Amino acid sequence: MSSDPFEESLPDIQNFTILTSGLDHDDDDEKVVENGLDYEVDEKDEQINKRKPKKMRSEEVREEKEAKRLEREMLKQQRAQEKAEAKVLKEAEKTSRRAMKPGTCLMYVRVQLDRHLLEHPDASQVISHLVAAEIKFEIVDSPVSCTATVVRIDPLSMQETLAEDAVILLPVVKFIELVERQIYHNGIAGLIHQCKQWKMELGNPRLTLVVAGIQNYFRYIEMSYCQ
Repeated sequence: MSSDPFEESLPDIQNFTILTSGLDHDDDDEKVVENGLDYEVDEKDEQINKRKPKKMRSEEVREEKEAKRLEREMLKQQRAQEKAEAKVLKEAEKTSRRAMKPGTCLMYVRVQLDRHLLEHPDASQVISHLVAAEIKFEIVDSPVSCTATVVRIDPLSMQETLAEDAVILLPVVKFIELVERQIYHNGIAGLIHQCKQWKMELGNPRLTLVVAGIQNYFRYIEMSYCQ
């Protein structure tokens, strides 16, 4: 059986490409093929896209310059602050050393005298000694009668603090009474008990008792024995 050349089966055509002439589109447009898809890009859009990165780079440069300027300004302020703090510290050390010199340290001390001390016969001598030493003093109402306390002044902060010592002036009669109670009454309301009470009222300082008239008392006792 003879075969007819026109009876041959045609192959299946699944993929084909259409070729177009370069004259079919405008010269201003450019065809771009990407991932099997083609699209046109206008030259004006392409120029805008080219200019945009330059603008962004310019903005980044400007921001970088501004950040460096701020960093320099912060370092400048930090150095100025450190310099000022060093100057203040140096002045404080100088003031502290000056305050410790003899004759100068008393400028930062103030004595508080209970007003009942003024009633004592020797009160004028106490005040005259304070004046001669150029020590400031003030008259106050102390919780314990006839007490003298010292206030220290910090030469840097000028803050006042009460010293750890207190002086109490005792008449000899009161002192003898407290000693007798301590010895002959088992310490009830005696000298030790009274000192603890004074410390509590004054804020727990170290106490110094000054007995006024003790020499006259001993002289009186001696004369009494002789008679």
